[in-house]
Amino acid sequence: MNTITMNNAQPVIPSPVIWVLGAWFTLALGLVITGAFKPEHGMPPLGLVSMILGPVLLYALAWWRSEGFRQWVLSIDMRLLMATHSMRMIGMGFVFMWFYGQLPAVFALPAGLGDAMAAVGGLYLAVLLYSGFSVSRASVSRWNTFGLMDFVIAVGAGALAAPGSLLDFGTGATSLPMTVFPMAIIPAFFVPLFTLTHLAIYAQLKAGGPGTENLTK
Repeated sequence: MNTITMNNAQPVIPSPVIWVLGAWFTLALGLVITGAFKPEHGMPPLGLVSMILGPVLLYALAWWRSEGFRQWVLSIDMRLLMATHSMRMIGMGFVFMWFYGQLPAVFALPAGLGDAMAAVGGLYLAVLLYSGFSVSRASVSRWNTFGLMDFVIAVGAGALAAPGSLLDFGTGATSLPMTVFPMAIIPAFFVPLFTLTHLAIYAQLKAGGPGTENLTK
């Protein structure tokens, strides 16, 4: 497998992964710009749901079929994956959109506050591990599970709050902004991307590897 390497000649990101990520982002952005994810009234945003589940299934297939892929995933520093979740603080934007009447509370509050908590927790634990402090394996596992379940809840609430769906009471905002440009790039690309990092962290917690040295039972 060809790889992108740094000056120490250590493999970093396999080039097929780069191509897949690039193609996936390009596809997601193109569909978002053309409004392909905007659902019909009364229909859930199945297109966005498929964009979330598709990469997860592709990851599972690669994990099952490719020893090289498994070894690459397990070679990534777990602390780095945890620290990247600090970017989920952008989810607080959902709360501001709710405050200004652009998103419903049933979606914006759990999704936005959940993202913020996952961001703070991931960065906090990563800094402790980078600094050499001991952190329990259970603490990382609980944070990882919380971050993953936040996505499950957010996607479910967003689907149910779509125009004409179960949680659209016809008296306020719906989750429609999350299905059109520019916000739709979040569920179409970044949600599944961070979901894959959660799956990788579970694997690293089980197998050990870079970044897990200071974990305790």
